[in-house]
Amino acid sequence: MLINLLPLSEADNRVMSWTAPVTLTSVRISGRSYPIRGKKPLELTVTSKKDAKYVIHGTALVEAVIPCDRCLTPVDTEISLDFEKTVHIGRDEADDDEKNYLEGYSLDTDELLCNEILIGWPMKTLCKENCLGICGRCGANLNLGPCGCGDENPDPRMAAIQDIFRKYKEV
Repeated sequence: MLINLLPLSEADNRVMSWTAPVTLTSVRISGRSYPIRGKKPLELTVTSKKDAKYVIHGTALVEAVIPCDRCLTPVDTEISLDFEKTVHIGRDEADDDEKNYLEGYSLDTDELLCNEILIGWPMKTLCKENCLGICGRCGANLNLGPCGCGDENPDPRMAAIQDIFRKYKEV
């Protein structure tokens, strides 16, 4: 949604508020797309200050589907956003992060929200606190039970000797 901030430029300390629907269906991070399953509208308040400065305060809630960092099971993860930014409108030397959501007096709420989701993205996502992850050999999800690979962790440098033992093992 594009919001016109021009009416705020008429006076300092003027405040306007909007409720903008979140239209994002996914978030793209490092070449991967993560679907957004749930969302609550973006509540936005913009206050004009001196010298073409604007203070943007917003709150929103999105629920993204992120794979567990240990077992890759999809996890519904709530990302609560509460942010405040000071931006300068009408300057050529705008910050790089401002350039993608602010053009002239138009504020793109979807791009702003995307930036804030990236900032609020969890460092680690787990399906449960004691997630066992996946087997390093066969890739089985260990939360579903043992994989059958055995508990021994042989030294890879001994692989040639183990091949000899297997070859001459009594049946």
